[in-house]
Amino acid sequence: MRIPIAILSAAGALAITAIGLVTVAASTASASLEVNQPNMAATEIAVTASEWAFEPSSIVIQAGKPVLFQLTTGGELSHNLTIDAPSGEMRSPTFRPGEPVSWDVTIEEPGTYTFFCSFTSAGGHRAQGMEGTIEVTAGGAQVVSSVGA
Repeated sequence: MRIPIAILSAAGALAITAIGLVTVAASTASASLEVNQPNMAATEIAVTASEWAFEPSSIVIQAGKPVLFQLTTGGELSHNLTIDAPSGEMRSPTFRPGEPVSWDVTIEEPGTYTFFCSFTSAGGHRAQGMEGTIEVTAGGAQVVSSVGA
């Protein structure tokens, strides 16, 4: 039996279990993917940031289900992924070119939330268009999509 102990910080989350397992949690425009979540295992969602977009830019997940974001940058700048959540901003660690990051997130409340890059260089990444939405549903299949124009 694993007993998780969570330590949260502004840079991410660290989960340690009683058997010694350590999981480090860390942070864009066209495709569609459906994922079923039959249990509490984390669903992996790959997100790529570039100048100035996220792929995918629209994500749908289930409330209370863990999501493991696999974050990479396809451009030349470093980025993060920040979620405007009901409990406050959730911010991934910085991900740099050639240095992907895994970030574990669980959002408990259904609703639609904005995610963005909070970096302020180059006039502000969010102001340049690095923004998307996460729809948190009460249950069912998960759809990740963003068909950019």
